[in-house]
Amino acid sequence: MKELMLELLTYEPFGEFLPEEKEYIREILSGNDNPPPSLAKFHELFSGFYDYYVQCEKFEDAKKFEDAKKAKDAELSRYISKLRAWKAKNGRAQLPIFYKKICFYLMVKEGFSESGFMAQIGSHVSRIREWKISPEFRKRAEDDTYSVIRSYRSGTKRKYLVSLIKRLYYEAGRQVSQSMVLNKLPPFVDVFAGTASVAASVVTNGCPPPIVNDYDPILVCFAWAFTYYQSELCAEIAEFHNDLMKKDPQSANWSYDEKAYEAHYGSVDQRTVLTLPKVWDDPMTQWLHMEFYGYSKEDIEEGRRLAQRHQEFVIRARNGYIDVRNVLDRLEGSDDAKNCLRSIDFNKLPKNMSDPQNAPVLMDVLDYALAMFFYYSFPPLAGHIYHEVIVDVDSYSSFLNSLDASKRKNKTDKADKAVKADQAVKADTLLRRQLKASSLTLESTGSFSRHLKDAEFYCKDFRDILQNNSEAERVYYLDSPYFLTVGYDVGFSDDDHKDMLDLLRKAEFKWIFSMQYYPSKTDASTTSQDENNRKKQPHIIRDYGAYYRGFYTPFQLDTDQRSYVATDTPMEDEKNLYAILFDVKTAKAKSQEIYRNTSEMLVVNFNCLPTIPLHDSAVVLPFALFLQCADAGMNYGDIVLKAIDWRRDYIEKNFAGKIPV
Repeated sequence: MKELMLELLTYEPFGEFLPEEKEYIREILSGNDNPPPSLAKFHELFSGFYDYYVQCEKFEDAKKFEDAKKAKDAELSRYISKLRAWKAKNGRAQLPIFYKKICFYLMVKEGFSESGFMAQIGSHVSRIREWKISPEFRKRAEDDTYSVIRSYRSGTKRKYLVSLIKRLYYEAGRQVSQSMVLNKLPPFVDVFAGTASVAASVVTNGCPPPIVNDYDPILVCFAWAFTYYQSELCAEIAEFHNDLMKKDPQSANWSYDEKAYEAHYGSVDQRTVLTLPKVWDDPMTQWLHMEFYGYSKEDIEEGRRLAQRHQEFVIRARNGYIDVRNVLDRLEGSDDAKNCLRSIDFNKLPKNMSDPQNAPVLMDVLDYALAMFFYYSFPPLAGHIYHEVIVDVDSYSSFLNSLDASKRKNKTDKADKAVKADQAVKADTLLRRQLKASSLTLESTGSFSRHLKDAEFYCKDFRDILQNNSEAERVYYLDSPYFLTVGYDVGFSDDDHKDMLDLLRKAEFKWIFSMQYYPSKTDASTTSQDENNRKKQPHIIRDYGAYYRGFYTPFQLDTDQRSYVATDTPMEDEKNLYAILFDVKTAKAKSQEIYRNTSEMLVVNFNCLPTIPLHDSAVVLPFALFLQCADAGMNYGDIVLKAIDWRRDYIEKNFAGKIPV
């Protein structure tokens, strides 16, 4: 009972409990499941809620889903009837906060409409406003609106993280606007938007349009083009694929040719490498297959034909990938070209091809968007390394199947069904496969383009976004290049990190900051492999503890040690800072896909407790306590346990006040 009471206290509404309520809550929190008779009316209310909660947990384990749902619905109906009877017996004039919390919990968790639930307990829906709760607002904040364009690009955020960012945006927006009406929320500003999946997932129908920014112009091209020109992109993808599969390998000037193919596939004993056409001309190979596998001469010829087709397919696919990579490499190597893209006012570009004056600019934007899409459409071999050798039969087939809606619906495609295990036959199928633009879909999940259709797109330095647009009536999300990537080819230096934290520390607006957790003394730049991979640019900030302190106190530069150190300032300024981590065990119990060894964390500069209840997959810790853990070198999992213990203790000590716990 105590655990359920602790969780219930973290739900709306928040306010001063009646004296009897306080007394009853203290009894339950002290471990007394049988309070004195003088508190019977509250125990009747809560014990029934507890019985329902326990029964529902049992139903979750039931083998038959339909039977479990019916049993749960029946149990819920019985308890709602008890709520109605309790209200009738104890009076309507001053319903306790405790009663309202239970109603809010049930409406949010069980998906009731406000009017439907209130009718069942014998109240008018207008009472919702008098109670100062908004279940519909909370449900919208927790709805799954994850939206992405298929991509293996490093940095794409997982659903569990994006879902939390959405809840945080809703809560920060509620605090700013003092309203739980979606169109009155402040705009969501994604400062380092990347492929804009966070903005597309967080800002849904009814919210103000988001602001999408990234200093990398290709990423802005990607987000903008996939918002407004999906049909044109589908046509270009189909044309690119169909032309690629029709080219003659013998006449084209390939970067990846037969010689490269043989070097790649000939690294194993040739008699066993049957994807090399010339292997089938080897007399020993022919004899082995005819003697031991019962091959006929026709089978040998078919084997050679399929090996030839496999070679042709791989040469085509990898050359297409190389061509795309060269487009991106040329842009990456040209500051003039990147600055030219940055100078584009994306918000004034036409939303269709009807304006010939802008046609050249539009084509450049679409070409770069497609190049990046194709480049990141294939899973890397290891880590985040992309190279043409990963474009093989399986990866290319998976790429096509993810795009072609008609293909995904046709589960009995004979050409694919019969040959899943045979790479050569599958390659032959792919060479003959032609795409239709009308059957392609680029959004793998959600409603990416619909949620971004009114967004503002920028390609500016983060300083311009935070300084020039740093309005209190906006909520800013920052997923900057991580601290320990300084010195790599991400174009984000130690000074950039320092300037960013300086701006956040002084900010009057609400912000949400993404990063990864490392103990305070971590300095991955000292490893030989890291040093070899870094540029000559010196690594200045060496200590994560100093970096964390940058959220509430300025850095100073130690010129002798070539490192930034935090000034010895009291932590009074960090009282509104919270660190948020993830409880992997709870997330898995809720069937959330989460990395077992995740190190993801968020830092926010507002009270996030109202949107993160106890027993959630996200856990909260005041920044001062988090920093103590980081300084002590605690691992991620132990900090999560520390956060859970802190929350329980905080609720017990503060439940009787008006502040969210």
